[in-house]
Amino acid sequence: MELASTLLGGSCPPDVPNLGNQEIGQIDWWLEWMLEVVSTEKGYWFVNQLGSPFAEHLNGEMQDEFVTEFNKSGSKFRRLLLYMVLPYPSDITTEAFSEDAISFLLADLSREGRISPFERHLLSQAATEQFVTERLLPRLPDAKQPLLQNLREVLRQAGSHHGR
Repeated sequence: MELASTLLGGSCPPDVPNLGNQEIGQIDWWLEWMLEVVSTEKGYWFVNQLGSPFAEHLNGEMQDEFVTEFNKSGSKFRRLLLYMVLPYPSDITTEAFSEDAISFLLADLSREGRISPFERHLLSQAATEQFVTERLLPRLPDAKQPLLQNLREVLRQAGSHHGR
């Protein structure tokens, strides 16, 4: 972790120029390690940094493996993937997610303190305009806190992402 932290630097997401495409082997090993490290003193920051190079420096097939894992209803890595890996690839859309994964994402909006104006939520990045129209906007009229605040922030971020 110390070596990787030094290589990633002090920013999140880190800037790792000239890294190119990397082969990391089985994603299970990485996810297990990230899950173990995230609960340590400096682990949250480190794991959050590590998610960005996974998006920028892995081929599409490797990135798809992270989405496949997220789509598994019983995956113990879902929260880790939701907050620290999947928000970074800019080409993932809600169309890549199973209905169970969509339900998980929508349920996450009801959790207190889950959406920040300073961090992207996966739905903010991945929501297609159709998803926003059909799945997010209809929730607004009946939404109570914290869903209302989180939904507003996701819609603001998604609108910005779509240039609206």
